[in-house]
Amino acid sequence: MITHFLILLLSLTGLNNFHYQEDYRESDTIDISHIVIANKWDKTYKFGSATDLQKAFGYIKAKRKVDEILGGFYDNYTYRGLDVYFDKDGWEGTTIKNSEYKIVLNGHAYMVGNPISKLKAQFPTSYKNRYVDRKLILLFICSGKVIMDATISIAYNTKGLITEIGVNLDNS
Repeated sequence: MITHFLILLLSLTGLNNFHYQEDYRESDTIDISHIVIANKWDKTYKFGSATDLQKAFGYIKAKRKVDEILGGFYDNYTYRGLDVYFDKDGWEGTTIKNSEYKIVLNGHAYMVGNPISKLKAQFPTSYKNRYVDRKLILLFICSGKVIMDATISIAYNTKGLITEIGVNLDNS
């Protein structure tokens, strides 16, 4: 199940430099209640409804798209540097593509352009076990002590700078 989720996750977030192999690596976990998306004006969103998203970052019209992997449709809300996806069951994923938005994990902010070494102190296992050849760091999301079928994926470039951050659930 987790391997199918990783394929879906990486295709939804656009992290196309990740190609699935039998290459499981231990990663750190973070509780979903300790994950926040914030914009440069510190307006925040915590993976609620589309209405909650628009209250935080402003009204925009969603684009309905076909889900080629699972079938059906999803709604994509695109802000400048942020994509948020909702399927029929609610929030499905978020992708941060520039420094206008940041992810706050356990009170520590990370954004596109930050060095990946900034993750080392808070997430040492994920940092140590990062996918160097694919330039990707993974964190697993939990709810209490239960690990969810959800991840945070942090892509970076050859200079070690974050290029994209994805947060995704598998609600299939």
